[in-house]
Amino acid sequence: MSAFDIAVIGAGPGGYVAAIRAAQLGLRVAVVEADKLGGVCLNWGCIPSKALLTGAELVENLTRHGETFGISAAGLTLDYGKLIDHSRKTADRLVRGVESLFKKNKIRWIRGRGRLAGPRAVDVEGPDAQRVEARHVLLATGSSEWVPPGLAVDGERVLTSREALASRRRPDRPRSSACPRSRGPSFRAGSRSRPLNGAARRWCTSGWSCGPGAPRTAIAPASPRSRRSS
Repeated sequence: MSAFDIAVIGAGPGGYVAAIRAAQLGLRVAVVEADKLGGVCLNWGCIPSKALLTGAELVENLTRHGETFGISAAGLTLDYGKLIDHSRKTADRLVRGVESLFKKNKIRWIRGRGRLAGPRAVDVEGPDAQRVEARHVLLATGSSEWVPPGLAVDGERVLTSREALASRRRPDRPRSSACPRSRGPSFRAGSRSRPLNGAARRWCTSGWSCGPGAPRTAIAPASPRSRRSS
């Protein structure tokens, strides 16, 4: 059993920023996270998708506007696999930065999934299974994909952000993507559709559409699993 001033469940942008600040103020901090530090945003959301968009915009600018500046883009091609590699390296670099800040500020990373066991206790299941006691517990559990009943994620026709941002094969057309669902006290909005123009912008971040008449930006209801880590 370990005792801390603050135990944070979830190491996404909400959790790791709060943990670092608390440690800087002199508190003993533990963070419970089963996956990589940084959460969905750094690993499977904002950061890798923006890296892909940067490459797509570069291709588009050269193709559409290169002649204006005397640049010939004839025969320009996009190696989608290398673009994916770049996006993953970008995400991994930022994750290593968060890990470095944890070490610098003496924050203990407890690997596993956390569940509240009381007002000041967290039970951890996973590689670092244990009970963590803390004067304060911060829930920063983030979100997970919501897959409609009867619709299986196969990585080919239906994807979550993980499959979409790891596949090295450029889709021929936009595909279905599962809706994000909040697992904490707040809501997370789905990314708006931003299709890739032509060969470069065929796809990057999917728009969320969860049924007939659904808005392009959908906010999913809170999940009953709000007490578990991301």
